[in-house]
Amino acid sequence: MIKKIPFNIFKQGQYLAMDFNALMAVEQLTNRPIGEIIKRSASLDLTALTAILSVAVHEADGKQLLLTPKYYAKKIQEYLLESDNSNIDEIMEPVTKVLITTGIMGKSLYLTIFPQEETKELKKAAEIEMEEIEKNA
Repeated sequence: MIKKIPFNIFKQGQYLAMDFNALMAVEQLTNRPIGEIIKRSASLDLTALTAILSVAVHEADGKQLLLTPKYYAKKIQEYLLESDNSNIDEIMEPVTKVLITTGIMGKSLYLTIFPQEETKELKKAAEIEMEEIEKNA
């Protein structure tokens, strides 16, 4: 099941949701592999950010908006200039969370962000994943 991440930045009731098809769409929009985008997610990459928003934003009724990255670049700029006390982290945090929901960033990180989703199987898979990371470090 695809998780919904609340995203009331541009309009109340909107949310972010992604699956692997959306990840592939982001790759096509940015001409970069999703792994490269994720590695750079700690830094501000407006191309990736606007591409993710263009495929991830949904209305409260579930309708996917599919607006262009340029549209979201304009919306981000308006938000940052017109909203008191706004900052880019308010946009980046839910975008990072929606990437994590796809599972592409690993089970351990998923459980760190969404501990309420823990099952025995998921916890065990996360432990194995961490052991592999430590072994290969």
